[in-house]
Amino acid sequence: MKISKEIKDQAVDYSMKCITHICETIGPRESGMPAELECQKYVQNELEKNNWVDSTAIEPFKMARYGLLSFAPVIGFLMVVAALIQVIAHAIGGNTFSIVANVIFILFSALSLIIAFFQFLLYKQFLDVFLPKLESHNLIAKINPTGEIKRRIVISGHADSAYEFTFMRIHQTLMVVVIAINIVFLLIGVGISIFNLIERPNTPHLWALILFAIMGSFFVTFFFLFNFKEVVPGANDNLTGVFLAVSVARCMKEANIQLENTEVQILITGSEEAGLRGANAWAKKYKPIYDAEGVETVFVAFDTMHDYDWMTIYEREMSGITKNSARAIKLIDRAAEEMGIKLPHGTVPAGASDAAAVSMNKMHAVAIAAQNPHGTRYYHNRRDNQHDLKPETFAYGLDIALKTIEVFDKEGLPEA
Repeated sequence: MKISKEIKDQAVDYSMKCITHICETIGPRESGMPAELECQKYVQNELEKNNWVDSTAIEPFKMARYGLLSFAPVIGFLMVVAALIQVIAHAIGGNTFSIVANVIFILFSALSLIIAFFQFLLYKQFLDVFLPKLESHNLIAKINPTGEIKRRIVISGHADSAYEFTFMRIHQTLMVVVIAINIVFLLIGVGISIFNLIERPNTPHLWALILFAIMGSFFVTFFFLFNFKEVVPGANDNLTGVFLAVSVARCMKEANIQLENTEVQILITGSEEAGLRGANAWAKKYKPIYDAEGVETVFVAFDTMHDYDWMTIYEREMSGITKNSARAIKLIDRAAEEMGIKLPHGTVPAGASDAAAVSMNKMHAVAIAAQNPHGTRYYHNRRDNQHDLKPETFAYGLDIALKTIEVFDKEGLPEA
């Protein structure tokens, strides 16, 4: 697509101003809350008033805003109670109480690991049934082709911003260390409990009492992993993704680019930070429709356009458990090749992007992010604000998005 540098530079400048405006006027955008929708309506208005797209729609879906991160206080409660019961059992002795304390610790530990695995690692809606539901939204905008729709590409970013990760505000390493120590303590406690059941169910030990007291005190940190009262500005994560998608529409319109058979869809999801809820709702609704149409569709999520040297294609997410589409990954590789670059492939070390939800619904999806995974001072804390934007990284991502659309329009999805 022939889009001048001037048009792209204007789109980048416009996006930086819009991100600043949203951070200063709308503010942090908690999943499923009014500010998230206000942001989406602002974007919808920008797309409509400038005639950058042919249609827009805001679609509601139900979600639990604490669905993803509720695992932390739940596990904290379970493990503090389990450790406290062990302390009491070792303090007063008694065969029956000792057995009960050991069994409770083992069961609560197993339940905690199950909750962490399904709720956090797999992003399953494991605890949602117990949580109040809200209405969140997806904004869908379409650029129609001039002829029959034979292909569809979805460029996506999410409108909501995250709860602050308390220890991440201090340093990313501290967050990892705190979680690791909790896991070690949990496993040690299970080991002691099993040993006590097998060997000495009726013999209290001072050292065990002290150890379980220390464990219980440290398990309290689960309550402080996430600050549910502090929602971060989310300038980079992920207003950069939102306005990269908007900039795609703006550049195509202002360069008078009209594709013959490829529909370009701009998707601004809600509640990504609540466990990819918006992308999951979108995929569940539209996969059967698109399958019935027989239209080849690919989803490309852009997230956190900040660290220029870390622009990465994410082929695996959720600690490597979820694999994105090999064909979608190869599409980005082809686009990068035409740009004369080679983007690294990576794995999201913890957490996931909207692409993971779409991939889990068996649609072609891939994520692109520019974020140093080894130590970003702004990640999920209040430093992710409008004063720390990187226009050059945003422009780099925009070039990749536009080239990806061009390659997809010409060639479709490559074979894996």
